[in-house]
Amino acid sequence: MITKLIKLLFLAVLCTGVITFSPLDINAQSRVETAIRRSQNAARTIQVVTAMPEEETIPPELLKRARAIGVFPDVVKMGMFFSEGMKGYGVICNRIENSWTLPAFYSFASSQFNISLQFKSFDLVVLFVDEEAVKAFQSGRVDLKGLLAGVPGPVGKMTREKENSIRMASVIVYGLLDGKLRGLTVESDILNGAVINPDNNVNNSVYGMKGREIFKGIQPKTAPPVGVNSFSTTLNQTIPSKVSDMP
Repeated sequence: MITKLIKLLFLAVLCTGVITFSPLDINAQSRVETAIRRSQNAARTIQVVTAMPEEETIPPELLKRARAIGVFPDVVKMGMFFSEGMKGYGVICNRIENSWTLPAFYSFASSQFNISLQFKSFDLVVLFVDEEAVKAFQSGRVDLKGLLAGVPGPVGKMTREKENSIRMASVIVYGLLDGKLRGLTVESDILNGAVINPDNNVNNSVYGMKGREIFKGIQPKTAPPVGVNSFSTTLNQTIPSKVSDMP
């Protein structure tokens, strides 16, 4: 019972941001600089992944199918109360009318993560491949559980076996670890949480709007600072903007 309470407390701390990588009282300009850095780092991750040999990367069919793509560079392992979890910050873009939205800024937190290798940090790549996954963002927080549980994505040329392994998936997850890409399992239940939360301190400083508004494709009243859209620009350059349906 004590162990269960510890895990619940640990997840609550991760999700509420009591433990953060930056002071909570940073000013708006610092948040803009943070946004630019996150977007640029996420863009580099996509460039690395899409430049990999065919047998080592995400099948192009899946990238064409994704309704939204999120990248959380440098997800780090955190320890607290005799438990371990992970937290990272990144960006998510949604496909709207055959183009990618501006990057919306989100955090990822998990009190448990199915990854067997030893690591200090890794880049998390998440593909949201159906409308149910996209609709979940309109409530703000997205819990990766049930039909939205993250399943490990296939690497290399798509085969019938690989296709069948993800046929029912709404969320497909990869980790870029030590230069190698692998599918990862991310799931949440009452004790072992995996959550994607809008980082609205940053979204409001950059756009004057919440993450779900940016995700929906609403344009800010003023153009965002140079560099903020690095991630969406890279997606437009490397991944077709038109959604391809599952065969």
